[in-house]
This record gives sequence, structure tokens and C-alpha cells, in this order.
Amino acid sequence: MEADPKNGKLNVAIYNEETNKYDVGGFRDLMVDKNCGGAKSRIEAPELTTPHSVSMVDFDGDCLSDLFMTVQEQDNPSKKYYEIYLRREQLQDPESLDKPRTNGLNSFCLVQFDDISNIQNN
Repeated sequence: MEADPKNGKLNVAIYNEETNKYDVGGFRDLMVDKNCGGAKSRIEAPELTTPHSVSMVDFDGDCLSDLFMTVQEQDNPSKKYYEIYLRREQLQDPESLDKPRTNGLNSFCLVQFDDISNIQNN
């Protein structure tokens, strides 16, 4: 995962075996299942905070790597949040198998977030 320096959007690169190239797209567009029953982020245009924290940890004990990251709104970098995504193993919609990655198999579900803007280092 990376933050695109041109627009600050969080992107992922997924290898496409048919083209032997990496398809690059938005993290939330390609990897987050919006119908998983999880939380809705308060941030419309997230980018990684500077400095930032990104960790893969098994939060729910299912032996799949979940995701913790700190993000900020692109237009208001003073508003910072942490977000926790749980990885889900769900069957993928057969009609979407030709896409590089869609909601479903190995997708993430946003389950928790909180504003950390007012946390200060002592």
C-alpha cells in the first residue's frame, strides 16, 4: 500500500496474472467490502498521516492479518484518525472474477476508527 504523492490517495497494487502487470487502484475501491456491516469512515479522501503507522496484526484471532493504520483527511491534515480493518474470507461474486480484486475474498471490513487529532506527545 502506498500514498500517491500526486493526490494523496491510498493505493494498492495487485498483480494481474493475465497481463503480467500490476493493477493500481484505490485501497477502499479494491480491498474494502462496503457491504460487510462494518463502520463507515468519517474521511472521504484519506491519506496516510505524516508520520504514520501501518501494521498487520491479527485482532480477532482468525489467523488472518488485519490492518491498523493512521490516516488524515487530504483537505484537512490536522484531523487524524486511526482505522482498524478486519480481513474477511468471503466468496467472491463469480461475475467479478475478471477484475483484479473486488469485495469478497481477502477483502477488509472497517470495524473501528477514532479521532486522534488531540493526542499529543509528552
